[in-house]
Amino acid sequence: MSLLGLVDRLLLKRPVTFLGRDDQYLLRDGTRGKGGFEKIGKDYEAPPLCLRDYLSYDEMKLSALLSVSSASFFVNDGSRKNQGVPGARGSFQDSGVIVGMVGARLKKAGYMEWQDCVVTPKQNTRQAGYGASRDGQHLQQLWARLWGVTLPVWEGEGPAVGDDFLLVNKTTRLNVAAYKARMQLTAETLLAEAKSRAVAAGLKAYVHVVGLGLGVWRASPRQDALFVEAWGDAIKATDVTHVAHIDFSWIGAAECHGVWDGQVFPGTQVVVHFTKRSLHDPVPAGTLLVVSYAWDGNSMPGNEYWIGKLASTGDGAAACSSGVAELHNAYINPNVRAANLHVAGPWGVMHVAEYASRNATLPETPHGAARGCSAAPVHRVALTSSTVARKLSRDSWLPACPGARHVWVWGLGGLWVSAWQSSQGHRHLHFIYVDIVCGCGCRTKRNSQVVTWWQCEVKCEIVAY
Repeated sequence: MSLLGLVDRLLLKRPVTFLGRDDQYLLRDGTRGKGGFEKIGKDYEAPPLCLRDYLSYDEMKLSALLSVSSASFFVNDGSRKNQGVPGARGSFQDSGVIVGMVGARLKKAGYMEWQDCVVTPKQNTRQAGYGASRDGQHLQQLWARLWGVTLPVWEGEGPAVGDDFLLVNKTTRLNVAAYKARMQLTAETLLAEAKSRAVAAGLKAYVHVVGLGLGVWRASPRQDALFVEAWGDAIKATDVTHVAHIDFSWIGAAECHGVWDGQVFPGTQVVVHFTKRSLHDPVPAGTLLVVSYAWDGNSMPGNEYWIGKLASTGDGAAACSSGVAELHNAYINPNVRAANLHVAGPWGVMHVAEYASRNATLPETPHGAARGCSAAPVHRVALTSSTVARKLSRDSWLPACPGARHVWVWGLGGLWVSAWQSSQGHRHLHFIYVDIVCGCGCRTKRNSQVVTWWQCEVKCEIVAY
């Protein structure tokens, strides 16, 4: 199966609803039931829950990393109990960008994010792929590499309770680093999308952040604070020059990296808010509302909305107040397909075909992109054609084409771009290759010597224009 085939499968092979600790479901053929998804993909799977038609739990863990984004009109303020009743004109933002995102599910022992973020004596064994080994023999080691952490083996009384591991109960710990890495990835995806949409609109973004996985999926009451800390890490690691406000709505935390309500996040022009605003409350003039809502990795957008529970969850509230039930639904909107897959990164968002073509010639990276590493991620930087043409001609790197419109330089630093200073304070020079796009339609690439290069992690989203 190709990458695009897998993404289409993740979008399409879902039940209509999927909820509760016991996995209550409404299937696409109208069948109702609960439980049994653990058997999908096993020799003992049984209809109607078969791999041919529905996602396995391993696939759900992947689909939870997908986001779906679109512009939408809004019919009211999006409060929890709005139930689709039209709001008074002027009492809410009538349009904006809405992004479905999935939090960490930490209530299903042995499945999905529990495998990475929760530590138990039964689960965390060397035989199951936990520990410092990186021999690649276990799927769990790939997830550890993605999060940039060691997923520990339970030894003796288990990991010491403290800042790194929170006590859930006597035989259960929450791995703080793994949890924050998971949520930082989601935060960076939303910030990249906000940047892209704001640039296109010629505005600054007002980013409304909802709690993801902070309800029935949580494992610890301290997750609200960790969630916001992960967002602070994302703000430091991401270009937020096109973001004016980040609003943590209905989240049980009071500060983000020492920044309190109404204060500016250090090193940025972003004003941080802690509020109880509704999804589509009005935003300041000159800003574009970019609002997230809690989606699910194994349901149609809206989830409980489809069985008439309009006021019980944030999913239903979003579906009642916006167009996401249709706009973000792969069975209704043909744009919600892998053919429209975009990759989110420090540059914003980029179609997967462009991302693949631009990375096809990059050399093998000698080091992984572990989270917490001080290395700067790969960026895309646009330079003016006149400046680059002069520099290219002078240094004989490439023949300057008179029709050059713009030049993309992969990596920051390098020969004529000043070295980028990462949030950890280290400076790294990069120069991967230059891509000149000319008015005559030609495209020229030249590889140059790599001074230092680390590959950045990939965040994916579907953009449903």
